[in-house]
Parts: sequence; structure tokens; C-alpha cells
Amino acid sequence: LDALACEDEVSAAQEAFSQQDYKEAKYFFDRALSHMEHAPDLLFLKAQSQYHLGDYFGVISDTGKILKVHKQNLDAYQLRGEAYFRTGEHDVAVTHFREGLKLDPEHKGCKAGHKLVKSIMKKEKRGNDAFSAGKHEDAVEYWWQAIKIDETHRAFARPTMLKIATSYTASGDHKDAIKTVEDYLEEEESLEGILALGDAYMGGDEFDRAVNTFQKAMEFEVSVDCVD
Repeated sequence: LDALACEDEVSAAQEAFSQQDYKEAKYFFDRALSHMEHAPDLLFLKAQSQYHLGDYFGVISDTGKILKVHKQNLDAYQLRGEAYFRTGEHDVAVTHFREGLKLDPEHKGCKAGHKLVKSIMKKEKRGNDAFSAGKHEDAVEYWWQAIKIDETHRAFARPTMLKIATSYTASGDHKDAIKTVEDYLEEEESLEGILALGDAYMGGDEFDRAVNTFQKAMEFEVSVDCVD
């Protein structure tokens, strides 16, 4: 009976995956995998479904299970590297892409992933170095260049936008500092973002707006604590 149920669940999962219904696919892959001890191919498809759903920590967990048993699974190295990249763990992503390239130097996925991450890291480092040297206009330019390499990479873009706002303020460009943080908050509010907006207002001598914003930050922090 279990074997029949498992077969039906695998079919349903594969059908949902082919239709790009990744939520449904993950559900049925989970059910099918509950009947099996080792099924790396199905586990990889489940991990791919989770990647499309934005569950990157789930991807990291499942590809880790695959690589524990199959240490030469190139696709698992690629997918795990991509998941780490999406969480902003660039160094760990690079490590996984390199592991894949050790096994196959011409693996297209690992080569592309490695090139993408390294290009962002290079621009980010130049921005960080410029910031440390007090060259704020250069820092802003490098950081924006890093963001624009892959604007979908929000785990990197969002904290970098707050760094950009800090450099705008330091260079006296208060209008752009405020605009950058407002764009950040329009996407999603956070305590760090609200505080950064207060700092941007302070830098531009807009003290009333700064006070109101810091008050909002206190209220936001309280509301978050209550939810937790």
C-alpha cells in the first residue's frame, strides 16, 4: 500500500514541478520522501522547488544531505552555492562553486555562479575600501555598481543601500541619502531602515522629521517585540 501511495505522490510531485507549481511539488516530494530512506534525485527536485519558493535555508539543508552521501554531485554544489548566494553568504557560495569546479572545471552552472559572486564581491570590496579611506563618492559608485550586477539579489542590495545612504550623508548629499532610505523602506520596513532615515534627516538638519522618525523607530521596535 505504501509503495502505491509513494508512486502516486512521486507522480503528483513531478507533474506539479513540470507545471512550475513549486509549492504543490514540495508538498508531494515531502510526502514521497517520507516513505524512502535514500532518494537523492527526488531530494534534489524538492530542493529546486524550495529554491523557486525562496526557501534558501531549506535548499541548503537538503543539498547538504545529498552531498553527505554523494560527494561528487555537481548540481548539488551549484544549487547549494546559489542558495548561499541568495542569503548573502558570498564566501560560502564561492566555496561551493569552487568545489564543483574542482570536479569539473568546465561545469557551466558553477562557472557562472562563481563569476557572478566574485564580480559582486570585487565591487563591494572597492566600495568598502573607498569608504574606509573617506572617499564617499567613490564608495557610493562602487556599491551601486555591485547592486546593479544582480538587482534581484535583495539580501545584498538592501544592507548595501543603507551603507550608500551613510556615504551620501557623509559627503553632504542629504537629498540622495533620504531618497535611498525611503526606497529601502518602501520595499520593506525594518528598524535599521527607520533609524537610517532618522540619521539622514539629522544629516540634512531636518530635526523635526528626524525626531518623528526616531519616535517611529521606538514604536516599531516595541511592536516587533510584542509580536515576538
